[in-house]
Amino acid sequence: MADLTPLASYLFYRALVTIPASMRQYYESLKNRQLSLSMLNYVALHYSPVIIANEFASLREPYAMATLTEEGLNIKIVQGGGATVAGASSSEVIAGYIVDEQPMEIGIRLPAEFPLKGVQIRDLRRAGVPENKWRGWLMSVQQTITSRVSHQYQSPSEARPAKGQTWAS
Repeated sequence: MADLTPLASYLFYRALVTIPASMRQYYESLKNRQLSLSMLNYVALHYSPVIIANEFASLREPYAMATLTEEGLNIKIVQGGGATVAGASSSEVIAGYIVDEQPMEIGIRLPAEFPLKGVQIRDLRRAGVPENKWRGWLMSVQQTITSRVSHQYQSPSEARPAKGQTWAS
């Protein structure tokens, strides 16, 4: 009988990339703490670095950067080192925007355990915005990003390659 380990590994990777919300939901539903920690460690070590690198590679593409800069955003990508569990390493995008000659910046962080752990938003610099309004805006950005990632695919029938791509790409 053939060794099915490479196929299982590939299918697990594709599930993490294609249906991240379902994988996160499964991880969060685990009652066995040892199993959940093992899964988190395994994903952070073997899959997250590749997934995070691909996310940042797509952000660095000229079309993506051009689109963001046309919107008036200044984007900096700060990519951390190797993935370790318990928060040591993560990768972040810093988005800056100028309003009335005052810079505003937020950090969008992908934890080392992404996609099993969600994207985190943090404020870096605000200007001319009351604190409560700024916090509300940051929470709104967090919810928008989380919902876009979580609801990319509602059902298995929607989990199909993007136009022009194949299952193998």
